[in-house]
Amino acid sequence: MDKETIHKQIEILIETIIEQHDSLKAHPDYIAQIDMDLFLENIRDLYEFSIVLDKMNTKDRKLILGAETVGESPKIKVEEKKNNVALNIIEERKEAFSEVNDTSELNVGNYQPPKQKPAPKEKKNNKIAAGDLFEDGVAIVEEIKLKQTKKNTAKEIHTDLIKAIGINEKFLIMNELFDGSLEDYNTTINQLNNCRDAAEAEQQIFLEIQPKYSWDMNSEPVKLLQDLINKRFSE
Repeated sequence: MDKETIHKQIEILIETIIEQHDSLKAHPDYIAQIDMDLFLENIRDLYEFSIVLDKMNTKDRKLILGAETVGESPKIKVEEKKNNVALNIIEERKEAFSEVNDTSELNVGNYQPPKQKPAPKEKKNNKIAAGDLFEDGVAIVEEIKLKQTKKNTAKEIHTDLIKAIGINEKFLIMNELFDGSLEDYNTTINQLNNCRDAAEAEQQIFLEIQPKYSWDMNSEPVKLLQDLINKRFSE
């Protein structure tokens, strides 16, 4: 997928989002959940297309300007800052050394360094504070919550066909099975995602969707979509 196609998809999404938002404003009291889901899905698509465009732009910029040129300025500023700090330290030491040499009252032969008092030994404290126990307990609870969140997120991805489809898979399915139409893609995926089980989804593909778009049921994009549907309903 080239930049021109990405820009076209972004323009379509922006127009679609504006139209959907105008439609949502027409219902100040209550918005149907399906309308809200489609609105959020298009915003998510716009974000993903923008990320892809940013990655392509970074790659092209490196090819044109060179890998060493991209992002070079911050590094140069850091090196200059380090050099300035080093020069300041050298100048301070020179001034201190000059003051010592200029002091006439300093008698090097009679000079005795001041005695230093031995540092007091630190007493070992083996007691565990109540605050430490509380912090440890909080850390354990947060870790358990994090693991549970990751587990729930992974389960949610498998049980939601929309979230289970990655950005690269989405481009492939949309371009090969829906002739690049984002609207047809979203409508069909939502239709399949709302089925009760995999059998119902397969029935809709064979009876409605395949005849409409003339899919080759042995093609890789169709097999990919079927595999994602089976994972969606495997839980």
